[in-house]
Amino acid sequence: PDLLTRPKINDISTDFQSPPQFEMISSLRAGDANPTVYPGLDFSEKQAEAYPDIRPMVLERSAEETYDLAREAMNRLDWKIVSERKPEGGAPGRIEAVTNTLFMGYTDDIVVRVSAGTGEARIDVRSASRYGDHDFGANARRIRRLFTEVKAGLEKGEREALEIALAKRAKDARDQAKQLRELRAKAKKEEEVRLARLREKARAEELKRLSELQQEALRIEQGLALPGIPGGPAQTRPRRARASSEDASKFWEQFGE
Repeated sequence: PDLLTRPKINDISTDFQSPPQFEMISSLRAGDANPTVYPGLDFSEKQAEAYPDIRPMVLERSAEETYDLAREAMNRLDWKIVSERKPEGGAPGRIEAVTNTLFMGYTDDIVVRVSAGTGEARIDVRSASRYGDHDFGANARRIRRLFTEVKAGLEKGEREALEIALAKRAKDARDQAKQLRELRAKAKKEEEVRLARLREKARAEELKRLSELQQEALRIEQGLALPGIPGGPAQTRPRRARASSEDASKFWEQFGE
């Protein structure tokens, strides 16, 4: 019953002032098909009343990225793309496609236009029935499905970008931790080398001092000059005069006992 209340129109556009135009599809329509020229004010007024949510989609993305999102969404919807032109040099990108209605299998045509703005891009869509004068809301539903798929692709891309960013952040943290461990190990090794050199130097000085003390003790024992009196006379131990046995005999011969 709800379908029967839909306005009797068969051409839906997100832009009433400048609806996207069919180019390739114009040559695909037979003589008995509906014309590709947008019907005008009568259709736009009925559409605005029945489908106020059918409006352009604006994304804070470049025209190139937005074009890719729209094209991927059309592929996921299994629409047959018959013509495409990427945005370039300020000119909008265009994608024309063909699909069939779910129940009756009628052929419908779609054109997507992607225009660049300042820090954003705009998607306009036009969906039109190739035959018949009443689409029973099919074209409006088709545009909604496309925008839903574009949003899903955008969210998926954002999730993937977030996952990549988190993975990179985790890798950077691991690399920084590894670098810190390496720096600490290097500093520890350098400190060990420094302490070893200090111990070696202290040991060498200790051995040198011990050698000097030994030499000084040897000089004293040999009766050499004491330290601090350079060139002084040698000091020797006093000797007790000892009379020879011959002198003693002479003494007793002269003086008797």
